[in-house]
Amino acid sequence: MNSNKTLIRAAIIEDEPNNRELLIELLANHCEGIELAGVADGVASGIDMIKEILPDVLFLDIELEDGNGFDLIDAFPACPFRVVFVTGYDMYAIKAIKYSALDYLLKPIDLAELREAVKKIVATGASASSAQSVRFFRNTHGKQHELLDRLVLPGIKSHRVVSLDDIVSVSAEADGSRFRLDDGLSCLTSYPLSYYESILPEHSFFRIHRSHIVHLAKVVRFDAGRVGLAHLSNGHSLEIAARRKKSFLSALKQRRSK
Repeated sequence: MNSNKTLIRAAIIEDEPNNRELLIELLANHCEGIELAGVADGVASGIDMIKEILPDVLFLDIELEDGNGFDLIDAFPACPFRVVFVTGYDMYAIKAIKYSALDYLLKPIDLAELREAVKKIVATGASASSAQSVRFFRNTHGKQHELLDRLVLPGIKSHRVVSLDDIVSVSAEADGSRFRLDDGLSCLTSYPLSYYESILPEHSFFRIHRSHIVHLAKVVRFDAGRVGLAHLSNGHSLEIAARRKKSFLSALKQRRSK
């Protein structure tokens, strides 16, 4: 590692000793570009530590003995650090985290996943606040019986919360994915198209091409010729891959029959 580079300062707040020690060891010995600046085991001790060391990135357990991660974040309304949530597997929590465009790690910590998360943080920098995404996650966390109908789109300088109903299409670009919305605006995010394919509801969104996902409700007509085209409500027309054409028409028919 180049010692002249400015390291990203990390802190861990985790109340389970085994998980805490494992994360300390993995960060210290297996992750480049980051240095461990502090460790705490709860909300109260975590608040004191953050005020003292001012970390760039916080590896934060959601459930702590003296409260939860949100209680800690409430002490820092501007959230002047990037948050990586560390949590046990819960399908609803993970879905809410993904819809919030937040970083997360599952327990027990996997080295490859940790190194990938650190690599992303080092590459994109830790200066961007997680405040808006964390607030969104807090509002959706625990609402496992409700459908998530909004999504956070992280931009370079700011995040935007959009309704799923306002999305017309999502297309792959070199730097991530571009969302096109009903209001005519577009948003470029750093996440790949495959990420959004995995979280957008299958009954409403369909990947018609390796480079495009469309909102089925926004398809006004389609050409099923040799080069298939989906014509969308915003005036754009996107190619339908030959191998996806049959399943796309089936999904569109099923959607329109409801």
